[in-house]
This record gives sequence, C-alpha cells and structure tokens, in this order.
Amino acid sequence: MRLNKKGQEMETQQAILYVLFSMVVLIFGVIMIQQFAESINVQTTFYTQNLEYKLLSARILNSANCLAWEQPISSKTIVRAGIIDGQKFNPERIKQCINSDNFYIVALDTDGALLGRYGKLELTKPDHPNKKDIFTDTFMVQLHTNPEIITGRLEIWLKIPAG
Repeated sequence: MRLNKKGQEMETQQAILYVLFSMVVLIFGVIMIQQFAESINVQTTFYTQNLEYKLLSARILNSANCLAWEQPISSKTIVRAGIIDGQKFNPERIKQCINSDNFYIVALDTDGALLGRYGKLELTKPDHPNKKDIFTDTFMVQLHTNPEIITGRLEIWLKIPAG
C-alpha cells in the first residue's frame, strides 16, 4: 500500500500519472539544457606570438651564439647564461641571433644610465594599432665588460607578426 503526502492511500492510477508527469518534466528539462548548451559558440584561437617572444628573448640572453658570455676556464669554455658579453652586444650579432631586423634592445645600468641601444624597430605610441605585434620585457642581467661585470637591465622589444 502506497501513501501520498498527506498519509492517505495513493491509488495505482495516480501513482502512474505522477511518475509519467515527473518523467515528462525531467525530459523537458534535459532538452532545454541541451538546447541552451548547443547555442553557446566557443571558438578557440591560439596566439603563439608571446611564446615565440619568450623563446627568442631566452635565446638572446642564454645562448653563446647570441649574447651570453663565454668564460674560458682552463681547457673548457663555460657559457654564463644571463651575463651579457659586452663584445657580443652589437646590432649585427642580435640580428644574426634572432634572424630579423624587427628588434630594439636597450641596456641600462642600475642607475638608469644607457650602456647601449640597438635596433631598427619603429616604436609607436601604446595605443597605436600595430602595438599588438610588439612584445617587450625587462630582464635583470649582468654585462661583462673586460675586466668588470656591471649589473643592470636589458629591455628587449621584438615585433612578432601574427600567423
């Protein structure tokens, strides 16, 4: 014997109608949720320019083929990542390193005095429409100038077109 909410005996016919009505409401709810979920259009676009910038800037700072200082020790040569070789810090070396003319690199000491500035990248106002292709970051580095090492910053600006 089944009881309803009031504690009265529920007839079989009412129980069947109650179950059918519950199933119809449930199916209707599932269909509505599915229709809503299908109407949402999600487009995923991968922008890899920032990744490319990070890789190129790491190459500039840490590769012996770029600007990293190579310290000769006895019969070996140790590459000092993050220490810029003052003799390698020139526009031809940077251009060869990143295989592009679209760069602007500034080296400053800790007081903000200019140690070197190279590049042909035309810097524009921050609200200029082409600014989205220009990536920049500042790195704390050491600049090796025989015989001393100067602590400072290196600002790297690279233009990396989309695509």
